Amino acid sequence: MRFNRARAAFVLAEAELLGDAAACAKYGLSDRTLRNYRARLQRDPELAALFRERLGALGKRWEEELAPAILEAVNFLKRAAREANPRDPEVIEAVAGALKTLAEIALTKEVIEARLGEDAPGLGLLN
Repeated sequence: MRFNRARAAFVLAEAELLGDAAACAKYGLSDRTLRNYRARLQRDPELAALFRERLGALGKRWEEELAPAILEAVNFLKRAAREANPRDPEVIEAVAGALKTLAEIALTKEVIEARLGEDAPGLGLLN
């Protein structure tokens, strides 16, 4: 079977953003195949160029799809926190859970931006 650079670049880019296990499951690949792709990435300039291109495109798509949804959710949480009874233990627990989720999103944003590198545009989430 002939090596498909475009497919390998796509899988490697998704593994960077989603994690190895998710990418392998999505494409029906073994962890060993992904490791082979990564090894080839180091010595194949054409694959490396395709990978960078695909990673940039996925990062942009991620921003375009998630940023508006996250902003809408944040606005909802702000309204809910203002209107809720601050003495209700369930409300306190829910707001604490929402705060934890927002912190995780901020951390995920930083990790993805770091993986995309300095040449990639910022994701613009929660800025």
